[in-house]
Amino acid sequence: MNYFDQLYAELHKSPEYAAEYLPRAVTGIIRRHMKQTGVTQEELAGRLGVTQANIAKKLRGGQNLTLKSLAEIAAALGAEWVGMELVPHAEARKREHRAAESNKETGRVRGAKKAM
Repeated sequence: MNYFDQLYAELHKSPEYAAEYLPRAVTGIIRRHMKQTGVTQEELAGRLGVTQANIAKKLRGGQNLTLKSLAEIAAALGAEWVGMELVPHAEARKREHRAAESNKETGRVRGAKKAM
């Protein structure tokens, strides 16, 4: 079992781990979107009327962001959240297993981008 498989397995065993992981995963999505669109922390801060230090603190992933702040960040980035759903653990594991099998067949690694 590789590191990511262990991480994912741990996520489902421990509510405490899930509570720690989810904010980091969400801020990772925001940081990735910012990088892809060329938006800096300073620009995002200006759009939201806060300091760059405030944005940096939020994007470190240790803060518990509210749904309101996530919506405000998305709007400031000219984006919106799509596809969030709550599924039972068993269904989540099935989906992850199917994705892992698909990745094995295509040679992709979870989280890796396709080469252009």
